[in-house]
Amino acid sequence: MLKKLIIITIIFGFLLSGLSIAEAPKTLEEAKQTAKEAGETVREELPGILRKIWEEEVLPVWQGMWDWFYINVWSRVENWFREDAKPKIEEKKPIIEQELEREKQEVKQEIPKVGKSLWERFKELIK
Repeated sequence: MLKKLIIITIIFGFLLSGLSIAEAPKTLEEAKQTAKEAGETVREELPGILRKIWEEEVLPVWQGMWDWFYINVWSRVENWFREDAKPKIEEKKPIIEQELEREKQEVKQEIPKVGKSLWERFKELIK
């Protein structure tokens, strides 16, 4: 972030120093025109400068962080899941399926009650 700020400051410094090397404007109109030209130059060149910073500075840093995370963290999580967690999940799968079926039955029994109470509440709001 600091590098980007320094680069942008240097670019603006060069633009402004280029303006100062030229003759100083004698009238207000000349000053307006010079400022307008400088603004147009910045507006034309800034997207390219920002794109270059993004592609050469920011993306490599994020790619490096992702590579480090994938190698050092994610691969260990995958290995743990394959070696430790998967057999335990397979072992408890029948219990989980039974619990899901029980939950389904409870929900099926509760839905009509909830539906009636919601409908009754809606009727009360209309009255």
